[in-house]
Amino acid sequence: MRITPSLLATVHLLCTLVTLGCVFLSGNRAPVYNVVDAPLDSPGSLEQVGEQIRLAARFQNWEVEEFRPNVLLATKRYSTHAATASISYDEDSFSIELRGSDHLKEGDGRIHKLYNQWVHSLEAAILGEVRAGERPAGVD
Repeated sequence: MRITPSLLATVHLLCTLVTLGCVFLSGNRAPVYNVVDAPLDSPGSLEQVGEQIRLAARFQNWEVEEFRPNVLLATKRYSTHAATASISYDEDSFSIELRGSDHLKEGDGRIHKLYNQWVHSLEAAILGEVRAGERPAGVD
């Protein structure tokens, strides 16, 4: 492939547009979304609920580690952005709370909307994994 001046100009324009998009999107802040005592309709044990949460978080590309009994620390990274949340749970409910972030414009109870999207997706994945765990054996 031959690099022509028009190709270079096109690549430069695309890079500029991407950069401008990032600058404008970086101002896209909203109140931090925390999940508080979301009900789990799960007949499972505490250990099963913990494993379902771990699986759901990993499916959503969160790195998960045990923090203390019934509390996980989950970290999501995207490019230079990262956020860590604690996920506490029992047999009946779970909560997700922001613990910190990098390059997500966190401050004054607000954060980049991208974090809130991550948490909404994680919440839905956890609820879906718990529902999937309720199925009788052999049913998909």
